[in-house]
Amino acid sequence: MSSFTMSNSTSGNVYNSDAFLREAISLAQLLAKNARLQVPLPEDTDLSDEEFTETQQQVRAFNNIPDYTSSNLR
Repeated sequence: MSSFTMSNSTSGNVYNSDAFLREAISLAQLLAKNARLQVPLPEDTDLSDEEFTETQQQVRAFNNIPDYTSSNLR
């Protein structure tokens, strides 16, 4: 089992990197779906207000994920 410690975590918690990777992929897939990257809208069509708002909220939520680099993996 792989694990890593978040670089700016004051608690020093260790997280399972396989579970983290699955969660990151899941979030990326959801963002791609909501941003219509997998099934694009026609060229002359914009996202609905709801779709736009949800996509913006997801992008902003990514800013709350702590920064880490491969040097923090152990």
